[in-house]
Amino acid sequence: MKALAFVAAIGLAIAPFACDGQPLSNGAREPLRVRGAQFIRGDLPGTPPLAAPDAEAPESGADAGPVGPPPGIVVTTVETANNVVLPGATAKKINGRTTASAVAIALRLVDLGTGYWVQPLGPGDPQAPGELTFDTSIDFDVSVSPGYHLLRFAAVDANGGSGVERDVKLCFASRVPDNLNACEPTIAPPEAVIALRWDADADLDLQVTTPDGRVVEPKHPTTVLVDAGRPGPEVGLIDRDSLGACAPDGLRQENLVFQQRPKGTFSLAVNLFDACKKPGATFRLAVYEATGDGPARHLEETFHWNGRVSEIDANGGSKLGLFIFDYPFGD
Repeated sequence: MKALAFVAAIGLAIAPFACDGQPLSNGAREPLRVRGAQFIRGDLPGTPPLAAPDAEAPESGADAGPVGPPPGIVVTTVETANNVVLPGATAKKINGRTTASAVAIALRLVDLGTGYWVQPLGPGDPQAPGELTFDTSIDFDVSVSPGYHLLRFAAVDANGGSGVERDVKLCFASRVPDNLNACEPTIAPPEAVIALRWDADADLDLQVTTPDGRVVEPKHPTTVLVDAGRPGPEVGLIDRDSLGACAPDGLRQENLVFQQRPKGTFSLAVNLFDACKKPGATFRLAVYEATGDGPARHLEETFHWNGRVSEIDANGGSKLGLFIFDYPFGD
């Protein structure tokens, strides 16, 4: 049997092994982590959904399972505020209900990972008599590939039994900002992106000098001075100050995004603002440009450079960092 063993005591305790002998683990290397839940290696309990999700993710954030209340030990509904998962998203809320015969909810990404997460159910829902509630808080790993992935749920009873599983279709945004083009090709990507990524919790800054001499960095994130309001599409914008004040964000990446095509030659540099008590960091600096027409238009890498900065290079932003390359954007 692939289902779980549950022990009824004060509340709900999960046995140290699944019925088929699969051990519990902390799931630290899984593509998602469910807060307050237990990870178990192996296949999700239950049987595949009766109906595949629609080609498009539901705009409301509702699930894409079978219509009507199915019989047995099942998840009756799944809801989320939206179906978009940003890179490295934390504490994403997904809730729903199961039939009253269940005691726990189990979930996993269908195409990724080595097992599933199990969490005890909450109280009944007064507006849905005979059903129990669940409320999950999920952290997603930044390594999940962009595009659509199915998050699958199964309700489980005290004996490890389960019925038909239920899917939610999630759009995982690209680490290189693409306006969600990876999920919906009819949405045009930015015309260009300069992306800096690194491997340690040190405060590196992307520094780009524009053709007119303006230094763009997280503390001055726009390619032209913006007095107030939201920058227009003609303005290049750095999306974040990753590791600012040495606060880990799980991303270690900064991107200068151009919605309209830039012109001229830009000087690219990498600055170690603060080593954050690390010996340094290895980085990758890359340029992406939009190519293709219509729905086939997408971002494609046109240049990259791998390098390293050491703690002795930290300068608190007092000067430009390590010069990498002059990159010319054509017309």
